[in-house]
Amino acid sequence: MWQACSSKIVTNEARMNILPYLNVDSQKVYLITKLNNMRLLISFLFIALSFQSFAKETETILTGRNAHEEIPGTELIRYKSFSTVPAFIRFRADQTISFTEWEEWMTQRYFKTSEGFSFQFLRSEEDELGMIHYRYQQAKDGFPLEFGVWLVHTKNGQVISMNGEMFDEVPSFKPSVSEEAALNLAMASVGADSYKWQIEAEEAHLKLEQNDPEATYFPTGELVIVNRDPSLSEVDLSLAWKFNIYAAQPLSRQEVFVNATAGTIDFRNDLIHHADSDGVANTGYSGSQNIVADYTGTQFRLRETGRGNGIETYTMNNGTNYGGSSDYTDNDNVWNATGNDQYGTDAHWGAEMTYDYFYNKHSRNSIDDAGFKLLSYCSYGNNFNNAFWDGQRMTYGDGGAPFQVIDVVGHEISHGLTSNTADLVYSYESGALNESFSDIFGAAVEFDALGFANGDWLMGEDRGSAIRSLSNPNSYGDPDTYLGTNWFAGAGDNGGVHTNSGVQNYWFYLLTVGGTGTNDIGDNYSVTALGIDDAEAIAFRNLTIYLTTNSQYSDARFYAIQSAQDLYGACTQEVESTTNAWYAVGVGAEYVATVDADFLADDTEDCALPFTVNFSNLSSNSDTYAWTFGDGGSSTAAQPSHTYTAAGTYTVVLQSSSSCGTDTKTETSYITVGPSVPCDYIMVNGGQGTTQEGCLGYLFDNGGPDGSYLAGSDSWVTIAPCGASSVTINFDEFVLEADANCQYDYLEVYDGASINATLLGSYCGTTSSSLNYPPASLTSTGPAITVRLVADNGLEYSGFKISWECEEGNTPPVPAFEAAITESCDGMISFANESSNCPDNMIWRFGDGTTSTLENPTHEYDSNGTYNVTLVVSNSNGTDSLIKQAYIDINRPTMPAGANVEICPEESATLYAMPTAAGETRWYDDPSGTTPIHVGDSFTTPVISYSTPYYVETVVEGATANVGPADNTFGGGAYFQFNQSLIFDVFSESILKTVKVFAEGAGNRTIDLRDENGGVIQSATVNLPDGESVVTLNFNLPVGTDMSIGINANSAVDLYRNNEGVAYPYTISGVVSITRSSANQAGGLNHYYYFYDWEVGEADCISARHEIAASTGVCTGIDEIAAAMVDVYPNPNNGQFMISWGELNVQTIDVLNVQGQMINSISSTGNSVETSLPAGVYMVRLNLDNSSIIKKVIVQ
Repeated sequence: MWQACSSKIVTNEARMNILPYLNVDSQKVYLITKLNNMRLLISFLFIALSFQSFAKETETILTGRNAHEEIPGTELIRYKSFSTVPAFIRFRADQTISFTEWEEWMTQRYFKTSEGFSFQFLRSEEDELGMIHYRYQQAKDGFPLEFGVWLVHTKNGQVISMNGEMFDEVPSFKPSVSEEAALNLAMASVGADSYKWQIEAEEAHLKLEQNDPEATYFPTGELVIVNRDPSLSEVDLSLAWKFNIYAAQPLSRQEVFVNATAGTIDFRNDLIHHADSDGVANTGYSGSQNIVADYTGTQFRLRETGRGNGIETYTMNNGTNYGGSSDYTDNDNVWNATGNDQYGTDAHWGAEMTYDYFYNKHSRNSIDDAGFKLLSYCSYGNNFNNAFWDGQRMTYGDGGAPFQVIDVVGHEISHGLTSNTADLVYSYESGALNESFSDIFGAAVEFDALGFANGDWLMGEDRGSAIRSLSNPNSYGDPDTYLGTNWFAGAGDNGGVHTNSGVQNYWFYLLTVGGTGTNDIGDNYSVTALGIDDAEAIAFRNLTIYLTTNSQYSDARFYAIQSAQDLYGACTQEVESTTNAWYAVGVGAEYVATVDADFLADDTEDCALPFTVNFSNLSSNSDTYAWTFGDGGSSTAAQPSHTYTAAGTYTVVLQSSSSCGTDTKTETSYITVGPSVPCDYIMVNGGQGTTQEGCLGYLFDNGGPDGSYLAGSDSWVTIAPCGASSVTINFDEFVLEADANCQYDYLEVYDGASINATLLGSYCGTTSSSLNYPPASLTSTGPAITVRLVADNGLEYSGFKISWECEEGNTPPVPAFEAAITESCDGMISFANESSNCPDNMIWRFGDGTTSTLENPTHEYDSNGTYNVTLVVSNSNGTDSLIKQAYIDINRPTMPAGANVEICPEESATLYAMPTAAGETRWYDDPSGTTPIHVGDSFTTPVISYSTPYYVETVVEGATANVGPADNTFGGGAYFQFNQSLIFDVFSESILKTVKVFAEGAGNRTIDLRDENGGVIQSATVNLPDGESVVTLNFNLPVGTDMSIGINANSAVDLYRNNEGVAYPYTISGVVSITRSSANQAGGLNHYYYFYDWEVGEADCISARHEIAASTGVCTGIDEIAAAMVDVYPNPNNGQFMISWGELNVQTIDVLNVQGQMINSISSTGNSVETSLPAGVYMVRLNLDNSSIIKKVIVQ
C-alpha cells in the first residue's frame, strides 16, 4: 500500500538493545512498553480510515543464564504480556531439539492440561541458507485461532528457533448461531447495494480467471476463534463465523467475524490493499521495454505463461466489474498505444519485472512461492484516483494520472507477498510495517529493473508528483524517527499506516547507503552502508521468515537483527549496520559488539573422589572457549566435563571469544570436593555397599530420603574415613517396625570394618519409647563402623537418617609414589600417589623446575634428560617427603625450528617449520591443543587481522604389530546381537590403532575400552558399512590386567563372532595379550567377539612444540604485489644464488637461520645482489620502510 501508525511510549531504558545476546549484559531483563493495534487489512493507496483505542503491552527478553534457567538449553527467550508462552525461543547450537519432537516439546511444556489443543499445519518453505521454516496455526477443539500463528525454524532436521503468538488459555465454545443467520448478519453489517456473487458476469469472469468451474464469490462460513482485540494487548476470545464478503457497490472486500453465540460483529478485516512471444512496449512511464505477450493467431495480448503460472494484464474500460474487462491487443507485438491504454504495458512490464526481482534476488516463485498468477486490471472506474490489491489481483485507476508506474506496481504486488507471508494486520504499527515493506520492495523493483543509478527513493514520482520519500520522509510529511516529527498518533489512515511507514522506510534507506546525523529524539547516529543487495536480503528475510500478523516496530527491529545474524553471522558489519539503522530511526539501542561469558555446573560439591562435573556453557556471541578448572586442568570444548581427582576447593574460569571480542567469567571457590563436604549415601538393595571414606556424611536406608525401606533386603555399608581414630554415628531419624525382639526389621551396628566385627547393638522401633530403640549416638573404638539393615517381606516404614563424623588420628603421612612409565619419547609421564596415613596436601617436584599439587598428576617434560622426582605430603599431624633420584628419562625428538613471518593485516602468511628429526610435522593453533590444524612442513594461515601465534611439533610414529585372528574364517560363527567383550592384558603403554569388524547392516556402533572394573576409559562411535571394514580407534592402552573392549550397552551390535576354532591367548610379546572373552561358557575360551586383526602400536614419540608467529604490522601498500616482486634464484641452489627486488625500496637484507637468529646482513644497493651460504635452510628478510618480506632459501 501507499501512504503506517501507532502510538508508543518508549523510555530511555526501553531504547536499549533488546537483543542482549548482541550487546546487552545477559543478566538483565529489559521491559519495553509498546502500544498495539487492531487488525484491519484495508489499504487504499492514499486514504484509509479506522478507529481504535491504544492499549499497552510489555515484552520481556531473557538471555544467557536467565534463558537457560527459564528453559534449559536455550540462549534467547522473548515474552509478550498477553501469554505465558514465549513469543520467541532460540536454542543453543549444541542443544537443539529434533523437528520430530518440537510439537511434543511445546505441548508438554505449555499445553499439557489444555484439552482439545492442537497445531494445524499451514505451509513450509526452504530458504537460501538451507533452513526450512514451518508455519502452524493454533487450534482448540478443531477451531483455528485467528491470531495464533507459530513458526518453527529448522536446519538439518533440528529446530534452531521458534516464534509467534500462542494463547495460553483458550476456553471451549459451542456455536448457537447458524451459518445462514450469521451470513445475513454479516451482510447487514456491510450494507452494500450489490455483491460480486449477485452479478452474473463477475461470477463467470472469476471461473474463467481461476480456471475453476466451481469458483464463486459467494461467502462460505468457517468457524474460528478470534480475539476481539487483534493487538493482543487484551485477551477476549470468542467463537465466530468468518465470511469473505466482496461488495460490488460500494466497493469493499472484508472478512467479517460474526459471534457464533451472540450474533454480534466481533471483528472485521478489510482485504482491499491500496496501494508467449517477445515484444517491445513503448510504455507510458518507462520508455521502450521488452515484454512477453501471447499470440492468438491474429493478435497479440498482454498475457504470458513463462513466469510462474502466468502474468496477464487487462483493461476494465473505466468500468467497475471485472467481468466487463477485456484484453489489450496489438497486431505486431510492437505496442504503440496512446492515451490511457498506453499504460497497460507499464502494468504488464512492471508485473514481469516484479516477478523477476523476487525470483532472481530471493529465489521466490511469485508472491506465494508457488507461481501465483499475477493479474493486473487497468482503467478501473471513471477517474478512480487510486490503486489497490484485493487479495487476488492488482487494480489501477486513471484518476489524475494512471497509477501503473514501476515502483507502484512493485508496491502493490508486494502487498500480495506480505499477505502470503507475515500477513501483517493493516492498521497502526503492523499496518505501517505492511505499507513500508511494499515501499521497500517497490523501490527495490525499480532499482532492479532500471539499474541502481537510474532508480530513485521516491514513490510514484513518474505520475507527476511523488507520494513518499524513503530518503527524506519529512519532506512529504512522514516521520523518519519513531515518535518523532510527523509521527501520526490518531486513528485516521488506519492508525497512520501510510504516514508512519516512513520510519522503516528511512531505516532501509540508511541501511543501503549509510548516513550520519542526529534524529528527532536527540540520538547521534552513524550507519555504515551495506548496499542495496544486503539491505534487501535482510528486509526480505525479516518479512518472510520471522514477522507475524501482529508484529510491531520492536518486533521488526528484533527480527531484522536476527535475520542479519542468520545471513551474515553475529557481530558482522551487516548486524552492526542493521542495529545502528534502527537506532538512527529511534527504535532500540546503538550497536555494541560484546561477548558475554557465563556458565553453570550440574553439581558443585561432593565428598568422594573422583568427582566429575558437567559444565553448561551459557556464553553469548562466542565461538572459542578456554576453560581452567582450578586444579591445573583446562579445556577448549564448548560444553566440557572435568574430573577432579584431588580434594580441595577450586575456582573455575571461562574465557569466551569471537570476532565480537572476549569476556571472562570467574566463579571463585566454585567446586569443592573431599572430606570437608558431607557425603550422602543411600544403602544398596541387598549386599555390601561402597565403603564411605569421608569424615562427614549422611546415611539413608535403601528407600532413600523420601521413601520407605525396601522389603526382603539385607544390606550393609562400612564407614571408614581415611586416618580416623574413631567414627561416631548419630540417629537423626529412626522409624523401623517395632518388635520386642527386633525379629522382623532391624538395624545392626558393628564396631569395625565388616559384619564380622563386634556387634554394638541391634535396634528397631518407631519412637524413643519403643523397646530396642537406638541411642542418640554410637562411637566406634577404631577407625571404622559398619551399619546393616535387615527387613522381612512384611511391613515397611520410613526408615532412618544417620549422620556421621570422625575423630582424626595423630599419625603423619608416609610418602610413596610410582610412575606409570619411567622412560618416554613424548614427554608425558603419569604419576600415582601411593602414600599412606591420609595426606591431605601434596607437592610434586618433577625435577625440571615445575610442580603440581594434584594427587595423581600427569606431567609433560619439554626437554630431554634424566630427572629426579620428589613428593612432599602432609596432614595435620606432620610432613614427610620422598625423592627418587634419576627416576625419569626423557628422549623426545628435537622440536622443529622456524622463524616468525611478518605480514600486513588482513593477509595470510606461509609459515615454515624446519624438522630436525624424521617424522610428521603437525601444526596447532593452541599450545596445548589436541587436534592439529595442518600436517606438513609449511602452513598457510587463514587471513588474519592481528599477530597470531601457531605451534608446531614433530611426531615420530611408534612401531606397530598385529594381534588376534586376521579375519573370521578360522571356524564356525554367526552374527550376534548381545553385548560381549574381549578381555586382555597390557604389559606396556601402547595404542590400539585399528580393528577389523564384520557388520550385519550399516549404521553406528559405539565401541568402549574398559578397565578391570568395567569403567569406560575411552569410547568411539563409528559408522560402519555393511560387511567387512577396518575401524580406526586410536585407543590409548594403559598398563593393566583384565581390560576389555566391547560394544556400549546402548548401542546396536549386529557384529560377527566365532564360536569354534578359537585359540587364546593372542599375544604381542611384552605389549599386549588377548586372553579370553566375557562369555560364561568354558571360561570365555570358546568364543571370539567382534574385533579382529588388532593393529597395536608403540606410543608415538613427540617433540616439544615450537611457537611460530604470523606477525602483523603497519603496512603502507606492501601487499601481495610487492612480495611478488622479490625473487630468489636458483632455489634450491648449491650455495650461490641471486636476490632481486625490482623497484622496491629495500633498506637492509638479513639472513636468518631456522631458529630465527640473524647470521648475516647483505648490502641492498641497486635492485639485486648475489651472495653465497653454506648448506642449510635459511630465511632471507628484506626490510622495507614499514614492513618486511621473507623468502625461504634452501642450500644443498
